[in-house]
Amino acid sequence: MTPLRKRMFEYMQLRNYSRATIKSYINMVGAFARHIGKSPDLSDWEAVRGYMLHLLKVPLSATLLAQMREYWRIYRPAVFLFERSVSGGPLSVRTAQAIFQHAKAASGIQKKSPHIPSDTALPPTCWKPEPTYETTDRTAANNRRYHKE
Repeated sequence: MTPLRKRMFEYMQLRNYSRATIKSYINMVGAFARHIGKSPDLSDWEAVRGYMLHLLKVPLSATLLAQMREYWRIYRPAVFLFERSVSGGPLSVRTAQAIFQHAKAASGIQKKSPHIPSDTALPPTCWKPEPTYETTDRTAANNRRYHKE
C-alpha cells in the first residue's frame, strides 16, 4: 500500500467510514490515478477538472438517464441542475442535506452517519488550489486552514 493510500485509508477509518465506503473511495482515487497516469499527490486542479470532464462522458444507466430527463422536463433549471425554486441560485448545503435525509428515509436505509464537526469535515488535500478568481477574506482563511504547507 502506498503512503498516500495508507494515509487516506487511516483518515477514513478515523472518521468511522464503513468498509464499503472506504473501498469505494480507494477505488475512485485509483481510477483517477490511472486516468492521469501518475500518483494523485502529483496532480493539480487541472488534472481533477480533466477527470471530471472525462466522467461526464461516461454513459448513464438507462434508468438514471430517464429520471434526469423527466426532472429536466418538469423543472427546466436555467443555470444549476438543482436550483432554489425562488432565486434560481444553487441549493444551500442545508437543503441538499434535507433532501438526502428524506431520500434515505424513503429508501428504508437505517444506517446513521457519524457526526463530523463542520470545521473538520473536509479531508486534507494532496494539492493546493490554484485560484483563478479573486478570493474573499473568508475563502482565503479556509484555504490557509485546509491547505497547509
